[in-house]
Amino acid sequence: MEYIIIGNGVAGTEAAKNIRKRDPLAEIKIFTQDHYPFYSRQRIPELLTKKVAVEGIFVYNLEWYHKNKIQLCLNCTVKSIDPKNQKITLTDG
Repeated sequence: MEYIIIGNGVAGTEAAKNIRKRDPLAEIKIFTQDHYPFYSRQRIPELLTKKVAVEGIFVYNLEWYHKNKIQLCLNCTVKSIDPKNQKITLTDG
């Protein structure tokens, strides 16, 4: 089964995590317009005051996605969703 998740926030990331638990063979792709993996927005003040490095605000780093066989597509904005044909279109085509 192939799963497409739009958004890499709490809901999208936890959905991917739970799909992986239930289906170890699933193909999981997350599309996000963010430039970084899922991060804690509550920790941004710590980042701005240099109490933590940028890597310190990630909830899951890139290695976690790789280990869990979740394809993370950063900098990808979904333009349209075609549920009938089970396709998405990105703004870059």
